Amino acid sequence: MALQQVTEHTDSDAIRLMHAAKLLRSHIISSSYGSLTDSDKAVPPVLSNFVAMLLAGPGVPDESSHICSEAALSVSQLVTFNAVKHR
Repeated sequence: MALQQVTEHTDSDAIRLMHAAKLLRSHIISSSYGSLTDSDKAVPPVLSNFVAMLLAGPGVPDESSHICSEAALSVSQLVTFNAVKHR
């Protein structure tokens, strides 16, 4: 019984992650982002917001949010640059 609950929980987490990845990829691939010189056009906002939440957790920004936002932008630029468009 407990093993079945763990498996079902893992499956639902995997499905949620799949949907999040699809959403993020659609924003990356369908956009004209990718400029490494202009930070406003470097990455889709939805991607940088997602990465910022991964790094700092969801919530109200605090005094360290500037450092986190720079890190989130760097990671988001790497993800955008390395995203592969499948045929």
